[in-house]
Amino acid sequence: MSETGQAAVAAEPQPCAFPIAGVMPKTETQALQFVQEHPTCDGRGVVVAIFDTGVDPGAAGLHETTTGQRKVIGLVDASGSGDIRLGPAVPLQNEDDSRFVVGCDGKRWTLPADWNVPDGTCRTGSAWLYHMIARGLKSRLQRERKRRHEERIDALLVATQAKVTAAKERDEREDAELQVKELRALKKTYKDIGPKLRVVSFHDGDCIRVAISVSTSFASAQPLTDFHKDTHGTLCGCHEDGYDDKDLYLLNYGVNIYEGGDLVSIVVDAGSHGTHVAGIVAGHYPDQPEYNGIAPGAQIISVKIGDSRLGSMETGQSLTRAMKLVVDLGAHIVNMSYGESSSHPSFGRVMELYSQLVLRHNILFVTSAGNDGPGLSTMGAPATADGLISVGAYVSPEMMQAQYCTPARISEMPYTWSSRGPAQDGANVVIGAPGGAICSIPTWNISKNTQMNGTSMSSPNACGGITLLLSSLMAKGIPYSSYAVQRAIQATARHTNFDRFALGSGLLQVCEANDALVRWAAEEDVSAKLLQSKLRMNVRVSNRKHDRGIYVREKGEFDRGLLTFQLSVKPEALGTEQQVADLHRELVDFEVKMNIRVEYHNEEGRDQLDPPFVTVPAHAVVMYGGRTVTVDVDCSKVEPGRLRYAEICGYCSDFQQEAPLFRVPVTVVHPNQCDERSDGVQTEAYLRNGDLHRSFWEVPRGVSFAELTFSPKNIKHTTTFVCHCLQALPEVSYSDSESKKWIRLAPDSQPFKACFPLHESRTLEVVLGQYWSSAEYNASVSFEIKFRGLKPSSSVLSFSNASLFTRVNVQAFGNQVERCEPSASLTHLRKSIAPSSAAVAVLPADRHAFPDRSHLHELVLSYNFKAAEACEATVRFPLANNALYESVFSGQLQMVFDSNKRLLKASDAVPEKFSLPRAGTYTVRIQLLHHNTSTLDEYKSMPAQVEFKLPSAIALPVHATRGALMASRNTGSFKCVNVHKGMDVAVYVAACAVSALPKGTEVGDLLTGEVFYGKKSASAEESVYRRPSGYPLKMSVCSLAKAPESKASVDHRTEHDKHADAMADKILEFLARLPTESDEQFKEFVAAVDSVPASRSLEALMLKAKKEQERKALDDALASAEQIVAQVDQGALAMYLGKRHADADDSLEGQREKRKMEVCKKALVAALVLKLEIACEREDKEAAATALKQLESWCDADKEKPLACARAKLLEGRTGKAIALLRATHGQKEALENEKGLLRELERACDAAGWSAVKAEYGELLDECAAEFAPF
Repeated sequence: MSETGQAAVAAEPQPCAFPIAGVMPKTETQALQFVQEHPTCDGRGVVVAIFDTGVDPGAAGLHETTTGQRKVIGLVDASGSGDIRLGPAVPLQNEDDSRFVVGCDGKRWTLPADWNVPDGTCRTGSAWLYHMIARGLKSRLQRERKRRHEERIDALLVATQAKVTAAKERDEREDAELQVKELRALKKTYKDIGPKLRVVSFHDGDCIRVAISVSTSFASAQPLTDFHKDTHGTLCGCHEDGYDDKDLYLLNYGVNIYEGGDLVSIVVDAGSHGTHVAGIVAGHYPDQPEYNGIAPGAQIISVKIGDSRLGSMETGQSLTRAMKLVVDLGAHIVNMSYGESSSHPSFGRVMELYSQLVLRHNILFVTSAGNDGPGLSTMGAPATADGLISVGAYVSPEMMQAQYCTPARISEMPYTWSSRGPAQDGANVVIGAPGGAICSIPTWNISKNTQMNGTSMSSPNACGGITLLLSSLMAKGIPYSSYAVQRAIQATARHTNFDRFALGSGLLQVCEANDALVRWAAEEDVSAKLLQSKLRMNVRVSNRKHDRGIYVREKGEFDRGLLTFQLSVKPEALGTEQQVADLHRELVDFEVKMNIRVEYHNEEGRDQLDPPFVTVPAHAVVMYGGRTVTVDVDCSKVEPGRLRYAEICGYCSDFQQEAPLFRVPVTVVHPNQCDERSDGVQTEAYLRNGDLHRSFWEVPRGVSFAELTFSPKNIKHTTTFVCHCLQALPEVSYSDSESKKWIRLAPDSQPFKACFPLHESRTLEVVLGQYWSSAEYNASVSFEIKFRGLKPSSSVLSFSNASLFTRVNVQAFGNQVERCEPSASLTHLRKSIAPSSAAVAVLPADRHAFPDRSHLHELVLSYNFKAAEACEATVRFPLANNALYESVFSGQLQMVFDSNKRLLKASDAVPEKFSLPRAGTYTVRIQLLHHNTSTLDEYKSMPAQVEFKLPSAIALPVHATRGALMASRNTGSFKCVNVHKGMDVAVYVAACAVSALPKGTEVGDLLTGEVFYGKKSASAEESVYRRPSGYPLKMSVCSLAKAPESKASVDHRTEHDKHADAMADKILEFLARLPTESDEQFKEFVAAVDSVPASRSLEALMLKAKKEQERKALDDALASAEQIVAQVDQGALAMYLGKRHADADDSLEGQREKRKMEVCKKALVAALVLKLEIACEREDKEAAATALKQLESWCDADKEKPLACARAKLLEGRTGKAIALLRATHGQKEALENEKGLLRELERACDAAGWSAVKAEYGELLDECAAEFAPF
């Protein structure tokens, strides 16, 4: 209470203006200021290509430019995921005032009467929508379709339950109850393969037009031609079940026509990412200018590189096609917010092509650095390619408030996760830009804008800023080169207090970069003019694999003391081969007198006060032929545990330009050495928001893993930290040698523990950081790393089961006692298979002929393999896999199909696991692309590896001595042993018994798994003794010999009998393959049947009956079946099968009788099935009932012949029983002989039950069984 006795009233918070500038950050890079000062240079005249998931041309902000021009002028799918190959022309037909064509699925597709089709013919094709669209849209459609499915099943349940109540007869009631049971099961086991997309093309007299529909009615379809000549369409349609789908999809699309109309590409986005990126670059909101992109006057070409079949992953094919497209379509600049870790920074066909875009075609290329920081050397490809502008991600206080709702104002900084340089060859991130925005997304999201962050957003922000520069230069008629623009943006970037490895030269400043480029254009010096638009300084470290920088981080190099490097400084002409040739005269006079100096920066970007460690000559004269400059790096000047960074910069003394002509990054990491008396290292770090604490350690010899303990010391709030540990290994991508943990700690949290594998004697970087947006201003944390592990004498344990065992020695190197308790298990079966076919072909020129005059060819390899059971599998091509950007191929794509040519899995360079739904035969097809056919020829015999995951791991026995192994090979006897430093322990691993091998194992197969040498921890609190990922274990299968049985069966047949049986087998196999379509062919077949030996006549007669059935000669087939039934002595067969045969029957006569009876039973069952099928086809209920009864007396008909039995039940009117039988068969995990026939019967059964909606669902499953393999 106050002194007056009245309650004090709290002051109302004063309203503050919304930080609208943080929604689409433009002030940080001076982009907003530039457009205000140069309103006609807002991107006008510039075409930006977006390499991404695809752009929605109907999304908010992407309709038109500031001058009213069309915003998206190109919409192309480079991935091929929207390709549909069309069939031959079919005639238009008219019936009952309906206009239709018979589509590729054999159904009537009704077309509007107002379509202009002068020649009266159309072409048709189809594809599955779910293979083409984004996962987000697919998920929404699946939810909606499942809801509709459940509504339909509920309606059927109500109607069928009424049948149960109304049934008077027992059989009728039981069948209705079965239907209820099956409907309930259907509600739970719904499989949604998605709508089928139907395509019709026709020529309207002017051009080819294409229309698409998700139903057989094209009433709402809009015929379109190539997108650059036409507009986009919106997918809609009304399904046959009566639901109105007008606004269900909200999917905008474009079409492109290739190969003279044989191939249609339906272009839809594979995700929201590309539309968001396009909005940042050039979005234009006339009524909400605050949402405008950076360059709202620019136009967009959308190049979809994300393959929808791979969940929007880029492929080599899409990346190489994209390069050709941007040259053909006249783009000035590319943005690519995509990338992957790579084992080499600049090698590979894709990297070569993208560098050509910049250096030969003067198309600027801006790309994201990656989101894999904060560790060093985490830039992804293609950001590391030569000539590309890589962009790191920055966040400003305005962005934090507008986009992240941060309660307090935080200082500007790089995002914690932004990837850091240097690359393996020393090159660094080029520039930084704001890495978040709120802007457009595809309409199918049922939202127009959203917030996204990442270097995926910083790259288009920088791209938009550079687009403004190009717009200005083009408006002023100033010639430019990508090299000059990159020099300008680096020289004018704002870099105070910024991490050089995260943001490179600093934050892009558009106004200052524009001023620099305009000033340079006024230079009169001949050499200066050449460097403005026709030349670049290409500097390489010639005695270090021609690296673009100097990167020293391993202890071995520090032992050499002074390191000497040779810099090759060579002017390089830019442009096509002809443009370079035309430049020769001018290049004769090129000469630059250069001042060379070293500019030092520390990790935070501030000027260094530490002693200089790089020595360079002060001057050099450079002519077009280039010259070599010697650089000395004195590693002794870098203290242990320190990271030092410098740039060798070359400035021209002849003309006044503040920007260096070249920059050579120099990064030196001096790792600490661990105290030999300790097991690791301990330290404490004080971290503010966004702060990073880096330390570097040389991993001691013999260490195989590290144990990390991370503890809060002084934390007041729950705070997010990152711990990033990684080693830089030659020719290994950083993703394969890192461990990253995001950790949330509260004041009372227990210490966080983690383990990760290590490579001995290599430098380990440990980065601790507080997440940029955490609420803790100043946190104190401690961390401890213990270097641990038992080192085996062989890093890969490999042996054959024929050798029965293998031995390996393990040794401890650290001071801590290690506990050795080995375990070994096999988890996968690997089969190597040779290709069944290989074909090299030239690809059509419209998408595969490149500006450098190279032309793509394809090698398509096919492989067949059998799965013994349903399981998880992975297909690998060791020589081609795990290389995308660094691959020599222009593309690779592999697909797995089942026996009905259903696409089960598509993948590219990275093998991915998938499910094999049942036992059976599968096909793998891989496409390799290259411009040289001789290279493809070398891969025609490339084997594939199919790896099956075992249902359960096979534990291998482990012993401590050979004596223990010999005493009990199949039972492990190893007891836990304490191993001290320098001790050796022998470990014996035995092969498993042949009887324990997985189903389907053959000689030549390989079983793989892991072996651990350390003891498994019993709890999280206990010390860790085993390497997290273990060591690879491989056991080759060289023998399947089992122990001899006590009473082995002996084949008593004479050699004559064996030869006769083998000949008969071959004759029957040949007969089964003979064509019998024509009467003449069938006569020849019948004549050949007569040549079969009498002992095999029943089999030949059955083969003849089957051929007659296929020819629809049902009377002849029935007669043949009756003949077989008559020839079988059913009484003798029944007596034989009912008799228990003693071992004495294993005589020659006993074996002959057994074989004869087996043949008789098989033929009899087949003949009765044939009779049953013919009776059902003729709807002869009495004959069907008789045949079924006879069949049931000889086999379990429901299990062994479900298809024929279901037909009979359906004919009897027992619809519920038929459906239950068919569904149980279709749901089994064993191989199916005739799945198409099974699905057709399910359609018939559902139709008979009145389940039209369920029939349609089975019809979709039947349509999924393809006649041809899906195109690549």
